[in-house]
Amino acid sequence: MSSVEQTVQSILPLIRYHFIGRANHRFGQSVDDIEYISTQTIERRGVTGRVLISTIAFSCKFGEMTDTLAFKFFEDKASAMTEMKNAMELDIRFRTAPEFGIPRIIFSSTQDPTLIIYEGVKGTNYDELLLDGKQEEAGRLLSAIHGAEARAVDIELYKNLVRMLGSHLSVLGREQQISKLLSMHFERMTNAMSGTNPFSDFHQSNVMLNVVNDMIMKAYVIDPEFMQKGSFDRMEDVGTFFGAQGFLEFQQTGGVPIMVDDLNRFLKGYEEKSLEMRGYRWTEMYPNGNPVGFFIAQWGLMDALDYALNRGGDLASTEVQSRLDYVIFILQNVDFRFPTS
Repeated sequence: MSSVEQTVQSILPLIRYHFIGRANHRFGQSVDDIEYISTQTIERRGVTGRVLISTIAFSCKFGEMTDTLAFKFFEDKASAMTEMKNAMELDIRFRTAPEFGIPRIIFSSTQDPTLIIYEGVKGTNYDELLLDGKQEEAGRLLSAIHGAEARAVDIELYKNLVRMLGSHLSVLGREQQISKLLSMHFERMTNAMSGTNPFSDFHQSNVMLNVVNDMIMKAYVIDPEFMQKGSFDRMEDVGTFFGAQGFLEFQQTGGVPIMVDDLNRFLKGYEEKSLEMRGYRWTEMYPNGNPVGFFIAQWGLMDALDYALNRGGDLASTEVQSRLDYVIFILQNVDFRFPTS
C-alpha cells in the first residue's frame, strides 16, 4: 500500500459518521456501522500544502457505496483557519444564489495533521470542459463572489506592485518599456468604482461545473484560502482567470483572439449577475475604459518572476522572456472593450 493511501486510511476512522450518514440517506434505512473496502487516491500540490482526492469504497448491511472526498493539508494553523472562515463566508453568500456553491467542510483539524476535509462535488474543472456557455457561467460565479457593492479602488496597491516588479526585472533592460505601458492603464482605474474583496486565486482550475446533458446545473469554486478584505480592483480576479489561457494561446499562435472572445462572454455573464443583484454595469464602474489588460499583464509578470525565483529558472531564460513578450503584446496590441448588451 502506498504512503498516500496509508495517510487517507489512517484518517478515515475520524469521519466514520460521515459515511454512516451517506448510507442512511442512500438506503433510506438506519445504518449502524460501515466497513471500508478500498481507497483510490491521487495527490496534487497546492500553494500552501498538498491535496489528496480520494474515492472511498465502503459497505453496510444494505449494500456497497463509494464517496469522493478532498483532504487538504496545511503547513500552518493560520492558513487552515483562514480557509475555513472564507469557506463559511462564501457558503452564506451562495444561499441567495443556489446555482453556485463551495464544497461542504465535513471535518477540520488545527492539530497535527492540520487539514480540512471537503465533500466531493460532481463536476469538471473549467479548463478541462469543452462546453458552450461555460464562460458566462464562470463570470456569473465571480460576480456573486464579489457582490453588488462597489467602492473606490486603492490604486496605490498597483502602483507599488509595478515598482516592485520593475525593481526585480531591471536586470533585463525591459522594465522601462513595461512600466510605461502599465502606467498608461492607471488612467482607466482612476475614478473607477470597482473596489471589492477579491478571491485572489480565481484560476480556471479552481472553478468546477456540474453538467448534465450539456446543461450547467451548478458552478463551484474551490480553494478560498486567499480571499482578502480591502479595495482591490475586481478585474484582478478576471486577469488571474484569463492570464494563463491567453499565454498558452499566444505561445501557440502569436495572438489571443480566442481568449478575448472568451473574456467578453465572461464579462457579459458577470454583468448580468451584477444587475440581478442590483449592482452596476461595467461602464458605470469603469467610466474611463476597461483596464483588464493591466491585470492580465500583471499575471504574466508575476508568473515570470515566480518561474525565475521558485520554479528552477532564471530571469534570462527563454521561459521568462516569452512571458515578458506576452505582457508587452497584451499591453501594446490588445484594446480591451466592454461587451455591449
